Amino acid sequence: MEKFLAKNTLDGGFLQSDFWADFHRQLKNPVFEFGDNKEFRALIVEHQLPVVGRYWFVPRGPVFSQNKEAAEEYLIKILQAAKKRRVHWIRVEPQKEQDLKSIKKLIARNRRGKNKLFLVKATKDHQPKQTLMLDLTNKEEDLLAEMKSKTRYNIRLAKRRGVEIAENKDDKAMQKFLELLRITAERDGIINHPKNHYLTLAKNQKTRLFLARYQGKFLAGAMVTFYGDVATYLHGASSSQMRNAMAPFLLQWEIIRQAKQSGMKKYDWGGTKLEIVKGRKGEVKEIVPEKGGWQGISRFKIGFAPKNLPTEFPGCWDIILSPFHYRAYLFLQKIKAMIKRWKF
Repeated sequence: MEKFLAKNTLDGGFLQSDFWADFHRQLKNPVFEFGDNKEFRALIVEHQLPVVGRYWFVPRGPVFSQNKEAAEEYLIKILQAAKKRRVHWIRVEPQKEQDLKSIKKLIARNRRGKNKLFLVKATKDHQPKQTLMLDLTNKEEDLLAEMKSKTRYNIRLAKRRGVEIAENKDDKAMQKFLELLRITAERDGIINHPKNHYLTLAKNQKTRLFLARYQGKFLAGAMVTFYGDVATYLHGASSSQMRNAMAPFLLQWEIIRQAKQSGMKKYDWGGTKLEIVKGRKGEVKEIVPEKGGWQGISRFKIGFAPKNLPTEFPGCWDIILSPFHYRAYLFLQKIKAMIKRWKF
């Protein structure tokens, strides 16, 4: 399966892997798998919403080979199985624009008759639509040379000040990481996953936890998956203390080094919002972070690979099986958004 996913995905395919299926089963989430892992793969997680009922989510999938006939055959099987389970829509998250086109063609051929289908852009994306991929086949000295000078300086500064990086997943390390996650969420106004999400993820051998410590205090942490030949930065957190120690810079550099030594070919930064600035002739002049909530973290990430063009995904699309239930879902989403605005 790893070879199939590596060949047919942009991100290594860990969100469609057996590893990710086992993770959801441990969380007691209903999981369904379709395909032969040679021509097609769809790992599906079932969600149950109040009032509106079930929908299926295919994280960064389904994954296609070049055999479009086989892909269409499996897509039809998925639609049939979804109807039997009274699923009201299927949220797909294709890897490539070509995969999205194949899905659109299938839906277009099923727009007639009583049980016609619709495909619409989802109101939100589950995974980031854009990420940054670092090529780990380059030598360490080349990776350092390609960084922004400020990033390179901060890595060396953290080393000089005595910041220590260690890999550990024991109970103490997990508690320190969870505390860093809490601090980060409160500081940046974000919502973390439930505690069990991180604890369950840490149990898998493909997940590794790295922590940065300075003067006896834990200042930063990162949870990374190593699947196939891609290391993916899943979750990160940092303390609000001793920011001038530059611990996150050295932490990421050590993760990159460890990923390279483990035989990984790419490091997926786990999501960015970057803008490509072009010159008059269409040439790339600069890659800069978009303004907004992701500006700081995107600036941090692009500092490690300022010349790398970001990798783009099509985002989430909904195959609507029950227009009535889908309209009810959209209506409730609008109500929730209104309530959220009133609170703030």
